[in-house]
Amino acid sequence: MRIQLDQSKKSGIKIDRKYCHELFAIMAHFEQIKRNPQSKVHPVTNTIPVYIALSSIMCIFFFYEYIMTEIFLFLVFMLVFLGIIIYAATYLHRISRTLKVLRDNQRQHRALTIEKDYINLTNSENNLQYQKRNLKWIIANHYTIAFIPNKPNLPLTAVSIHYKKSVFNALRKYGYEKLIIDNSHKYAKSKQS
Repeated sequence: MRIQLDQSKKSGIKIDRKYCHELFAIMAHFEQIKRNPQSKVHPVTNTIPVYIALSSIMCIFFFYEYIMTEIFLFLVFMLVFLGIIIYAATYLHRISRTLKVLRDNQRQHRALTIEKDYINLTNSENNLQYQKRNLKWIIANHYTIAFIPNKPNLPLTAVSIHYKKSVFNALRKYGYEKLIIDNSHKYAKSKQS
């Protein structure tokens, strides 16, 4: 069964920033999601405030150390502080660059073909095929339906949650029921409260 994945303005379905952030989070937490597919996916960018808070605490500690100890310890602590800031900035840059690539890849004309033995995702440049035996889970999250492979060396891909009904119907038709994990209801509850 072939499902055309149209992200045009006419269809009302578009690939937005939240979709790409969720896909990136799935990529970043691949092993954890593979072990526990019922867990909610939290954006990777949520870790940035932790870095900022850690840097602020260390900054206060550094100034205290400067006042109370020798200049050598102060310089060591300042180097650690600068290292954390540089790491956080590099981390943010890598996230933004990866998200741009994901958005560009998702905007191409795409189609999802689901058959008994394989799932094939095609776009204007690539053809990605998963054999049924190579899939661990098919997880519906808040913005994505992610195809989680058995091995980390296989590429990870996703389609928009807007196609949930047609994708799940085709998956059930061809015997993929045991692989389907629907976490989308978890996000609806947290959104309402």
